[in-house]
Amino acid sequence: MAAELSDAAYTIPIKAVVTNSHKPRDILELEVKKGAKLLLLEPKGDWWYIARHIKTGKEGWVPAKYVRILPQLDNYTVSKLFLDWYGKKEMAFGDGSKAGLAEEGAAEMRGERVNRETFPFPPPEVDVCDKVVCKIRKLEKGLGVCVHDMETFLKAGVGELYGAKFLWRESLQWHPDGVGRKCRSDFVGEARKLVSEMYVIFQELIAEAREKERGQE
Repeated sequence: MAAELSDAAYTIPIKAVVTNSHKPRDILELEVKKGAKLLLLEPKGDWWYIARHIKTGKEGWVPAKYVRILPQLDNYTVSKLFLDWYGKKEMAFGDGSKAGLAEEGAAEMRGERVNRETFPFPPPEVDVCDKVVCKIRKLEKGLGVCVHDMETFLKAGVGELYGAKFLWRESLQWHPDGVGRKCRSDFVGEARKLVSEMYVIFQELIAEAREKERGQE
């Protein structure tokens, strides 16, 4: 049941991410799972928000302590997000060398098969594209990002290294054929869909980068 908004409602909804799953105790509350993205519509005192679930469109009350408001991305924040994501991606699908993972225990961690907790999902903060067609696709897909989100994120992360060669090299780690070897058996089905989704995004970016580079010759 959607709660009615009052004059205290935000003029522009604030994007947030769920940090802890919450099961509703009455019909006013919204059930959310960790990692879900919300639009905060209205604060209710110090302890609650009225929020809309971005994926399902449902509205309801959620505890303030279970959500984290996503920050405005400055250069430092983007760089940190990228390095964290890139390191997790290397741990999952690479040999760890690019991420400089030399700490004790890293070799053992690299040997473990990927599950949902260790899969390198793009951070929710990079979901910034508001094109209607992209919003629809992001609701239907599992990564929660579109080609425009990843283009912006990768360009901010690697700067002048961004180009067709970089994208092609990175895309190899997202090829669906390697999922069975790298992921746990109970996660392979979902992982294959997620990896395929990212692989398609990289192919679109590669085609666009090559076209741009040919135009500069």
